[in-house]
Formats: sequence, C-alpha cells, structure tokens
Amino acid sequence: MKQGGRLASISSKEENDQIKELIRRNVLDEQVWLSGTDYPTGEWVWTSLGTPVTLTDWHNLQPDNHKSRPEGEHCMTFWNNNGILRWNDRNCLDELHSVCEYSEPDHYAVNWKINDSV
Repeated sequence: MKQGGRLASISSKEENDQIKELIRRNVLDEQVWLSGTDYPTGEWVWTSLGTPVTLTDWHNLQPDNHKSRPEGEHCMTFWNNNGILRWNDRNCLDELHSVCEYSEPDHYAVNWKINDSV
C-alpha cells in the first residue's frame, strides 16, 4: 500500500492466467499472497475489493483450513505444488512475497519486499 498497490484480486480466468504467468517468470517462492480471505465469516472474499470470490482455481482438496496453527488458514496464496500453480489457503501470519495490483487496469507487479505491515 505504501507503494500505491494492493494485494491482487482475480475476477476472470484471463486475469488468473496472466498472474500465473507473471509468477512463473518472476517468483522462486513456493507460495505468494493474493487478497482472498475467508476470515471472519467463512466465505471467501477479495479484501482489496470487498467482493465475493466467484471464480475459483483451488488445488485439489483446498481450501482445507489446515490446523497447523491454532489460527488455521484463512488467507489465499498461489501455491506452486509440483509445478502446478493454483490457489491454496494458508495461515495469514506467514511471511511470503505477494502479487500486487496498481491503479492501472490489468497491471500487476510482484512485490519483492516483505513488509511488517499491510
């Protein structure tokens, strides 16, 4: 947000594919943040837009709200699992890189800095 962007929200298959390609070209991490969350209602929404997640591209058996921590998993990532890049739910407190969108339509960039605050 300090750089004028926000976590990316996805509203079409084309956008989803565009962001996947960006991640494949630029990110070596296993997972990167998107703006989706199911906290606190249990319904997935794009936090940066305040709209429901209607398109889905979840990995098999995801979201699973795995209880690896007491808080569970309530935030959305793109997860590269054995070369397959699809959505996953993850603990919101984990430090990962993120995909951010900026005010220009259809413009995405990878945020290579992990900030302490959103």
